[in-house]
Amino acid sequence: MKILRILIIVLVLILIFAPEFTLNLRVKTYGVFLIDGSRSMERNRLSPPDIKSPYPLKKFVFDYKRERTGIGDAILKAKERYPDAGFILLSSDGMNNTGEDPILAIEKTGLPVFVIIPEQKETGISIIKSTHFITEGDTALYYIKANKGKLLVFVEKKKIYEKQVKDAEEISIPVFMRKRGKRKILFILKGESLSDTLETYTSVLPRPSFKIISERPDWNMGFIRRELMEKGYVESEKPDLYIFINPLKEQEDKIKSLLQKKKRIFMLGENITNLSVLPLRGYSRKEITFLERIPMTVLSPKVVLPEATIFYFYNLEAGVVYRHGGVLFQSLMPQLWKLHLSSQGLLNKNLLSAYMDSVLVYLGVLNPHIELPVKVPEFSTQPIIFKGTPPEMVFIDTSQIPVQGDTLYLPPLPPGTYKISFVFQGDTLNDSLDVFSPVEGRGINIEELEVMARASKGGIVRNTLPSDIVPGRKTIKINLRHNPLIYLLIILFLIAEWVIWMRRV
Repeated sequence: MKILRILIIVLVLILIFAPEFTLNLRVKTYGVFLIDGSRSMERNRLSPPDIKSPYPLKKFVFDYKRERTGIGDAILKAKERYPDAGFILLSSDGMNNTGEDPILAIEKTGLPVFVIIPEQKETGISIIKSTHFITEGDTALYYIKANKGKLLVFVEKKKIYEKQVKDAEEISIPVFMRKRGKRKILFILKGESLSDTLETYTSVLPRPSFKIISERPDWNMGFIRRELMEKGYVESEKPDLYIFINPLKEQEDKIKSLLQKKKRIFMLGENITNLSVLPLRGYSRKEITFLERIPMTVLSPKVVLPEATIFYFYNLEAGVVYRHGGVLFQSLMPQLWKLHLSSQGLLNKNLLSAYMDSVLVYLGVLNPHIELPVKVPEFSTQPIIFKGTPPEMVFIDTSQIPVQGDTLYLPPLPPGTYKISFVFQGDTLNDSLDVFSPVEGRGINIEELEVMARASKGGIVRNTLPSDIVPGRKTIKINLRHNPLIYLLIILFLIAEWVIWMRRV
């Protein structure tokens, strides 16, 4: 009886004076295996090696298929998901370009980080340059380097190309893009000693369309229609480009409405100054000799509104561009059919085609054909080629790159993955650009990985983790006031005390 009474008193005193205490227990160490799943790892053909570890590992893949790599964010999430982990094992190319700084994340978690250098797979195929944006009905080009073997190319699941590569060579593969959308192109090489697969994507956009509006037959109609259709345009009732030839006063409201709806308009004619929508308020009609041999009729504007700009073609005032919601291009050369016939006959050139190319650029009608290098060596000047409509502006992340003509040369860039944006009139196309270091581990930022390992007191490992990692500890807080077991024990002891007392009585 005395023992039961003492136990009851002790339990009651613990509830009153020491209801909460902490246990710091040693537990078997386990680690979090952080695996970089971003696009830069995929493009560099990098994969985590097989690791021999004396400790259990919890796999955690981060940034899977993303264009950006956030190593710092991944370290914080790993600590949040596995709070009792004793260390972090990181497999990444070190191309951190978003989120928390990895060093700050390491300081917050206090965990040692062991870095392994990913292995680069032996490649049989590599893409040098490819068409990233194109319009339906056009042909994309893929410049690849293939080793010896049988090369197969598939668009989605349809085989469209096959070649027996006798020796390592660079191959240009044309692919006709019939359907719009994001198309997957799969390259398969079947060799005697090495087989490889590689995939890329091309965005196929709708073909640009036009509609010619004219109240009476005009020679310009046939020539302009033929030029646009040769450039891949199609006629449509809901077009990207409206073409008015010799517009009447009654069509003024329709033109104004189209401008308010941000449409693109091309106007052609000799009697157009009676339309108040135009920036051209007066003109004089005169005959000139263009390029010393071609007789032409041109309109010389007298008054141009501040919102309008003059378009020059071979140093001749050849058009007025007016932006007011949409874009209006007024030609100052009303006899374009004569430009075509005269230039073909006298100069053996198609100046009408060159003129329409310039007009379409000013109007910003989207008809892209953009060839991009797949991987760019650091601090090099690689070209981006525009075979269709060139963009008005190009941005790499937030820095604007000037566009001149049909080729843009990239500025020298350090290793990393960058967002590249092609800005057209009213449209923006986005893609990514992977810049790698050919010296430092094939696009692996070894310096960044070494800094993380040193800052966390971890290390760089190859295939085996060290066996002397500090044992893990687990902290357990126990609050007896909220533990029903302690109250149950007190009740059981009281019942036992009462039973013993009743038997003695």
